[in-house]
Amino acid sequence: ESTIFIYYLRVKTNMVDLRKELTALEAGLKEIVLEAGNGILLPNWGRATSPRYEETHGFACQEDIQSSDFIYRSILRKFPHVGVLDEERFKGGLDERAGKELCVIVDPLDSTSSYVGMGIDKEGKRYVNPEKKTPDWGLIVGVTYQNQPILGISYKPAKGEIAYGRQDDPDDPSSWNGYLSNPIMFSPLSVNSKSDEVDIVVSRHRGGEKLQRIIDQLSPRSITRMSGSLRPVEVAAGRANMVLVTPSSKTNLWDICGTEAIVRCAGGLMTDVYGEDFDYNGDVVN
Repeated sequence: ESTIFIYYLRVKTNMVDLRKELTALEAGLKEIVLEAGNGILLPNWGRATSPRYEETHGFACQEDIQSSDFIYRSILRKFPHVGVLDEERFKGGLDERAGKELCVIVDPLDSTSSYVGMGIDKEGKRYVNPEKKTPDWGLIVGVTYQNQPILGISYKPAKGEIAYGRQDDPDDPSSWNGYLSNPIMFSPLSVNSKSDEVDIVVSRHRGGEKLQRIIDQLSPRSITRMSGSLRPVEVAAGRANMVLVTPSSKTNLWDICGTEAIVRCAGGLMTDVYGEDFDYNGDVVN
């Protein structure tokens, strides 16, 4: 009996320590994300430094790098014991998830095409056009505990909207808590499970025949088109109940970690196109 009691006490103590750790991470990461979004990204929205389109890497600009550098340095200064996987710093191979129980996964500027503005010429080639900027861009930060998403923060500076989800006990599905806040509302995260109608979110520019067939079969009431990886937040906010991606799409961990935590917090489910869970312990690309 004493062995069982000691084990139980140790487990509960570990959960208390994890809650304290997540409380500190939540406060610190929110502060970092808000400072990067409002201080680095928002002032140059639509007038980015050295904006460009590269066939291999897509849209890029200097503010993306600046946001990455600031977030990375700030995280390690406040939380030197955690691993950090950042989109702009990852060069392939072994990354900082290795050997770390807690890892912060960062997308320092999601939907750079929305941030700099994207044009498409008559031949279908993409180019920078600041007049086409949209407010869909933002920052995504997720935290994994033992390779599972346990905390997520997304922030859209141009809309003043922040979403947050956190699980205090990895073994207790009811221990999620979070909210959505913007200039006109503050509410707990919750998926829209009451409507029989289907409201979907799809990419603004990526589609194809397979995706269209799925859309036709669903006969959705509404279709919202957005660029970037913040689309799942629309489900967590109750503004849609499904996000569809093209079957050929590949997703990086920084695109999904934070938003998966937010969707889970709202009572939703996030998987790959085959219904499988994402793997946060293996390849960066899922």
